[in-house]
Amino acid sequence: MIETPSETTPEIAAALTHFAIRPCRVALISPLRDRKGSRFSYGVDGEDGRIFKVRQLDSSECARRLLELRAGLEAALALLRRFAAGDGPG
Repeated sequence: MIETPSETTPEIAAALTHFAIRPCRVALISPLRDRKGSRFSYGVDGEDGRIFKVRQLDSSECARRLLELRAGLEAALALLRRFAAGDGPG
């Protein structure tokens, strides 16, 4: 059974289908609508055991800005993961 909040949007459902993510659970994790406008974040547990954070943003421009901000973070997070795993630098 899929636990999905009634607030799940058609756009979120379409994105999950597009990326072939078969959810067994979808939970709204950012319910501060008054403060966030029409931005939503969902935690999605896939049938295959993977866990996703799915966001719906106000516009394509907001999505582009988020991608730009995260681009620099991905390398830093990868380095932190290596340190956490005991691999150290380089």
